[in-house]
Amino acid sequence: MRRLALLLALALASPAAADSLGSAVRAEEGHVTFTFPTREAVHTTIHRGRVVHECRSMTAVVEVHRGRVVDLDLESCDRDTPDSGVDHDLGNVGIDEAGAFFADLLDDAPDRVAETAVFGTYVTLGAEAAPVLAKVAREDDRDEDVREKAVFWLGQLDDPTSLSALTDLFDDVRDHDLREKIIFALSQRPEEEALLALMRIASEDPDDLGDTALFWLGQSDHPRATAFLEEMILR
Repeated sequence: MRRLALLLALALASPAAADSLGSAVRAEEGHVTFTFPTREAVHTTIHRGRVVHECRSMTAVVEVHRGRVVDLDLESCDRDTPDSGVDHDLGNVGIDEAGAFFADLLDDAPDRVAETAVFGTYVTLGAEAAPVLAKVAREDDRDEDVREKAVFWLGQLDDPTSLSALTDLFDDVRDHDLREKIIFALSQRPEEEALLALMRIASEDPDDLGDTALFWLGQSDHPRATAFLEEMILR
């Protein structure tokens, strides 16, 4: 009866009332699962790298202890059978509810949970994930791995907002390793604006980060990158 009430609450919830999923998860004890769609196909490699699956849904396995999320794992559609260790299965939930749940976890979850929640936010919120991930990357008291994963997935978003968020991050944060990760994220973007951002860093940054930007510009076959590198050589 209790499980039925939880599922009914989820079915009736609107996207704006996404906390219903968080409440349903935290009301349980042990391992709780729910399945959610993703905004883009998630590619997973199994069998020692020989087979690649394209999934449009994932399953969250959440470990709850006394109302707190203490562990989180995201499994793609290639899992064979439900985990026998699951205590409560909440079934299918909407993409907006799942996204809001993952974003909410980033506020106070342990680092190991936050790392996974960063990816969950990316695959569910789409462009709306940009400010959430940028906020995580800016937080100096965050674990370095969590911040770096936020930068990586921010760079993977196919949206102009994420590009401007990356350039703003580079200007604002002072952590050297994180700024290096931002340069890499920019180097993977197809937009010409990302190329211009790398040129600016190469021109203005006096330390080795400028050299890093130059390296990635050297990997580009864009005519503007070639002309910029030639100009730098002649200086």
